[in-house]
Amino acid sequence: MNIAENLALLAQTKENIRQAIITMGGSVESGTPFSAYTQAILAIPTGGGSGIPEGLWEFDVMQEGGTNVIWVESFMEWENPNDPVSTVVNIYEDPNGEPINSITYKFTPKFSDEFITQTNSSAGLYAAENSGAINPYNDPPTVGISCNTAGTYYIEVVGHTNPRFYDDTVTEIYPNNYVNS
Repeated sequence: MNIAENLALLAQTKENIRQAIITMGGSVESGTPFSAYTQAILAIPTGGGSGIPEGLWEFDVMQEGGTNVIWVESFMEWENPNDPVSTVVNIYEDPNGEPINSITYKFTPKFSDEFITQTNSSAGLYAAENSGAINPYNDPPTVGISCNTAGTYYIEVVGHTNPRFYDDTVTEIYPNNYVNS
């Protein structure tokens, strides 16, 4: 290739990278020099580049009738067993919309007193039951979530950045947008 062909290829490559940055949720003007692309890439929102806000976990859920399709760990403070700590789980169908269900559950280890409240028990995903623990020796209590309607859902465990999820066989499962950091 001659110099003109190399320059044309370089210009096309720059434009392809610019379009990829935009597709991933970033922004960069067409006249931006290549030297500024590093900053544009680092400014791309997290969440796998899929446009999912940080803190939401994406799951494709098949309808399973009344069985629990996802178990979500809770967070508690064992040092203060008389004051149960609430775990709040919000369920979204649209990652940029409002929750279709908000589940709150508490666990008091001293008295094994468990209860769940939710804003929409007929939502696509809804709370079904609590479990003392997936593994009572080293794992936290969990809440079982059942599926009324198959689809893609976004789960937020309020105030916790890396919650664990399990399937009904007690196997840890990972969201579609999970990135092992």
